[in-house]
Amino acid sequence: MAKIQHFIILLFISLGTWCPAQDVHYSQYSFAPSLLSPALSSNIPSEFQGGAIYRSQWASVPVNYSSFMGYFDKKVLKSFAGNALAYGVHFQYDKAGDAGMSLMKVQFNGAISRPINPFLSLSLGFGAGYGSRQFSPEKLSFGSQFTDQYRPNTTSGEIFKETNVGFLDLTTGLDAHIQIKNKHHGNIGFSWSHFNQPKVSFLGSDVSLSPSLQLYALGHLYLSEKTDALINTIYRHQEAYNETVISSGLKYYLNKEINRNLAVSFLAGIRLGDAFFPEFHVYYKNWTGGLSYDVNHSDFKVATAGKGGPEFSIRYIANQITPPKKVKICPIF
Repeated sequence: MAKIQHFIILLFISLGTWCPAQDVHYSQYSFAPSLLSPALSSNIPSEFQGGAIYRSQWASVPVNYSSFMGYFDKKVLKSFAGNALAYGVHFQYDKAGDAGMSLMKVQFNGAISRPINPFLSLSLGFGAGYGSRQFSPEKLSFGSQFTDQYRPNTTSGEIFKETNVGFLDLTTGLDAHIQIKNKHHGNIGFSWSHFNQPKVSFLGSDVSLSPSLQLYALGHLYLSEKTDALINTIYRHQEAYNETVISSGLKYYLNKEINRNLAVSFLAGIRLGDAFFPEFHVYYKNWTGGLSYDVNHSDFKVATAGKGGPEFSIRYIANQITPPKKVKICPIF
């Protein structure tokens, strides 16, 4: 067992060191589990969870954008041939640029998990979502509108066949949940998004959304009675684009009493080739709140002055209380 523990810990660390880099939509990606993989809908430490994450980035430059995601996951209590079932749903909204280019998407996830042995369980997930992209061309400026001065009421002469397009998006994923002596636990897995290559084009051309591969490792390692180590890493690959995000830090327990539990965590993260970010979380009872801030260090820092953007997260994890069955009480004579 000791050799297995050492191997798993080494795997958590090594997964974050071999991948190339690129920017990522969220820094606190561990608080957006269904974006990582639909299989994570079943690997939650309780019966259900819900949460949200909001990000505002590059407010100092004209291409600033804001992103929001809300999610809910629930385990199905009944077993199916020895397997546990779960479902989830998440909503995404993203808006960027002068034309207000936006993405709105709702995705439904289903997952099935099976215990392999006392410390390992595997989950397979599938997600189906519907997305919509749109923009407002009237907010743009074109060369034909500039003569002796800018005349916004002049017809641009540009013709857009579509300003709003919808598409079906499919995702699948596999996750391994590891639990060792109720001290060390974590998830290692991958997901394959857009594998149906949905067509997304405003010009009516045959343009498809390229498939995206994600690999991740989320580790929670026991150090002492009051301290745990957190190690997270994610790698994404989509055609010519690659990105890697690594974060690690400590979680400190201020109180472990039931219904009074309180803890805080501090992490340092880096998006290779783009930015670094501090990350802070407060854990109180069933709630967790988080804050991170990106500091840009890529060539784009000339425009951003090193500023990236704040990101906020919140999560609630709990068991559903089942009311007692109605029974007829016999009187005592």
